[in-house]
Amino acid sequence: MEELKRTIIDISSQANSTTREIQKRSKQLELINLEFKSKLDEIEQTVLYDASQRDNRNKATEIFRLTHELDKT
Repeated sequence: MEELKRTIIDISSQANSTTREIQKRSKQLELINLEFKSKLDEIEQTVLYDASQRDNRNKATEIFRLTHELDKT
């Protein structure tokens, strides 16, 4: 009976240790996830900015072209 109690205590101790390790790894993964999300947000903002700049250049070119056409008439 005493050996059974020790075995139960050992198993419980191992389970607690494993649980703590899993919690620690989970927190590390959460931090990594937040870091990647932040980087993704930065990339997304850069892509949107670049697209906006391209769009503005295209519109400026079109305005210049239309102004030139208007001046011809």
